[in-house]
Amino acid sequence: MGRMHAPGKGLSQSALPYRRSVPTWLKLTSDDVKEQIYKLAKKGLTPSQIGVILRDSHGVAQVRFVTGNKILRILKSKGLAPDLPEDLYHLIKKAVAVRKHLERNRKDTDSPPCTSLLVSLVTDTQSASSSAASCQDLPAPSPLGPGPQPPKLQSRLSALFGQTASAYCSGQVSSSWGPVVYQESSETQPPHSETSTLRNAC
Repeated sequence: MGRMHAPGKGLSQSALPYRRSVPTWLKLTSDDVKEQIYKLAKKGLTPSQIGVILRDSHGVAQVRFVTGNKILRILKSKGLAPDLPEDLYHLIKKAVAVRKHLERNRKDTDSPPCTSLLVSLVTDTQSASSSAASCQDLPAPSPLGPGPQPPKLQSRLSALFGQTASAYCSGQVSSSWGPVVYQESSETQPPHSETSTLRNAC
C-alpha cells in the first residue's frame, strides 16, 4: 500500500512464527492429522482447501510442523494427489474462462485486461507445466516437438474444463487471439504460433 509522506509502497506482509515446534495446546497427533487429510482428500478437496479446514476447524496452523511433511507430499505417499498440480489447474481454468468470454463477447476486442490477461495466463501456464514436468507431476513433452498430449491427460482436461481445453491441447483451435475460431492446417501454421504455445502449456 502506498505511503502518505513517502514514495515507497511498503513491504508489510505476514510472516510465519520463528518457533517451528508444535504448540502445547494442540492435542492432535501426527497420525490424527494425516487421517483428516486422507478423509478430506477423498471428498475431492484440494491441498489448499484441506489446509484451510485444518487451520480453521482443527487448530493446525502448519501441517508441516506437526507431521514433518507438507500436505501434497502426504497425499502423494498415499496415492491421493491430484492429477494436475493445483497452480496449473487454476491457470488453465482461468485461461479457458477468459477465452470463452472473448468468444461470447465478440465486441470486447478493445479490452486490454482480457487480451493481455490471456497472453500472460498462457505464459504462466507454460512455465507451470514445464516446472510440473520437471518434477514428474506431468508427462514430459515429446522430443519430436509439440504434439497431442497423452489420452489420459486429454480426457482429464476435458472432464475438468470441457472440450475447449482439450481442443487447445490437441491443436484444434486456431492460433488467432480474436473471437473467431476456425480450423487451421498444419502446413500453414507458423512454428512459434500461439497454438503451439497453448499446446505446450497444456
